[in-house]
Amino acid sequence: MKKVYIVTQGSYSDYHIVNVFSTKEKADTYVKECGGDINEFELDLPRNEWWEITIRMRKDGEIKDKYSFDREYHTYSKYQASHFCCYDTYGNFVYSVVTDDEKIAIKVTNEKRAIILANDAWLNEPKTRELLNNEQTEED
Repeated sequence: MKKVYIVTQGSYSDYHIVNVFSTKEKADTYVKECGGDINEFELDLPRNEWWEITIRMRKDGEIKDKYSFDREYHTYSKYQASHFCCYDTYGNFVYSVVTDDEKIAIKVTNEKRAIILANDAWLNEPKTRELLNNEQTEED
């Protein structure tokens, strides 16, 4: 399969893609001159290689659990899975992201937690879903 090399910079809200390269050598040259991190991805992965990571996070940001699922395991669409959120019986925020990178799933979940806290919506599932749905509409 063909690979691409994505150079990223920043963290959390400032995390962004800087450039995409067809070879690791080109990405390495760019990083040496301009900085950043290289992330390697395969293009056109078959459906059975899509992954979903679910993070269970406390209000203070502590991660309670992480779960990874092969996408073939689920029957719902990528859109529904990537925006699944709820609270468990212990008051933890549960959020799922379609990715194979645990660090990205944690960053995304933590940013969603920050949005919830900024809007005083912790444990208010209807308000949380409304906040995150409005945000997703703006992103999509």
